Amino acid sequence: MGYRNRQHRWQKLKMIVLRSKVGDVSRAVFPTAKEKFNAFLAVAGLLSAIAAVIVPVFTGD
Repeated sequence: MGYRNRQHRWQKLKMIVLRSKVGDVSRAVFPTAKEKFNAFLAVAGLLSAIAAVIVPVFTGD
């Protein structure tokens, strides 16, 4: 087998392993849909607060 085929096989295997680890972490941190939604709202609120501070600095208001 050529190097390209071996490399492609390694990339597929690595993607499967990493995907399962990310899924395990996500389920451990946010086990329910309600907690995932609340985390999304918290991140959105944080981004909004950061924008509220940074935008006036750049616009001079």
